[in-house]
Amino acid sequence: MNATTVDFVTHALELSGEEGKETSFSMAREAKDFVSRGLYGVLVVAGTLGNMLTVLVLHSKEFAAGNYRLLLSTLAVADTGVLLTELLKVWLAKVNYSLLVKLLLSSSKSCIILYMVSFFMKHLAACILMLFTLERAICITMPLRGKQLCTGRRIRIALAVAVVWAFTVNSYLMFYVKRVIKRSGSKIVKVSCVYADIWDVMEIVDACLSSFVPSSVIFIGNCIVIGRLVLSQRGLQVSQSRKSSSTTATLLMVSFTYLLLTLPRSVYHIGRAHGLWSVDFTGDRAKYDNFYLTYTCVTFFYYINNAINFWLYCLSGSKFRRGLKAMILPSALVKKKDTSVVTVSSLV
Repeated sequence: MNATTVDFVTHALELSGEEGKETSFSMAREAKDFVSRGLYGVLVVAGTLGNMLTVLVLHSKEFAAGNYRLLLSTLAVADTGVLLTELLKVWLAKVNYSLLVKLLLSSSKSCIILYMVSFFMKHLAACILMLFTLERAICITMPLRGKQLCTGRRIRIALAVAVVWAFTVNSYLMFYVKRVIKRSGSKIVKVSCVYADIWDVMEIVDACLSSFVPSSVIFIGNCIVIGRLVLSQRGLQVSQSRKSSSTTATLLMVSFTYLLLTLPRSVYHIGRAHGLWSVDFTGDRAKYDNFYLTYTCVTFFYYINNAINFWLYCLSGSKFRRGLKAMILPSALVKKKDTSVVTVSSLV
């Protein structure tokens, strides 16, 4: 099989037809199927709902219009786009291949749109995290000057540039993504989207744009933020520290989670593209099972990054929790709870 023209998921699908010929399943195969058939679907649904809640909370009365709301709302939309294109495609390929063909692979244009939107959303999400990191680093290192540099207008311009860049850098897919139909006589056996002779290049470019470059920028930015906070802790006023602490905590939690979850899959794909490990499974079913179990797990971790931010905001942002509580609970109940908290704190 030509790995330079067929995408990795397609390669897995062609081999998966052999699974029905065997009655005994190895533990690796059972684990792989549990993740790809069950947990992928849970991640699509839970991640989409969490991202929708994130947008609603960020646009509640608790949050004023500003850089924080703009960047995190756009990030939630981009993450949802990744889940509903890339991960949904992978999941449907396992549980309902005919539905995948009808929904996402019905024509050559649908293949092009699917892959362009998928790669666009991935790279846009990475750009937003880099922009958020740079904004926080500037505001932390230069508290007074940072407000002048990171105005809402400039952030919107930077975000617009990121959108145009992410679209432009993936526009080549319009010319290389093709829809291929495999037939057995008059019967259609398989429908897939392929890349014409650019598979190895795409692996490297995608890994750099969606993981390696953003990870480097985010890591350096976070080191600057942490170093500045540690060095200037005694010199900062309490009000300034409290004002920026929640946003900074959110940044650090989201960005370090991004680093931990996206790097393994990118390293995996780069190693495969450069032949660091074999993908020849001829006559070795156990090797195939173990290989694709590893791939399934690193893919699962990768897409957790697109589904977990809602929970990270709940953990790190007190204002986000208040906005979520105000949105879910009746207003009268929220006011009653807030009053009781104030009363108790005043007695203490």
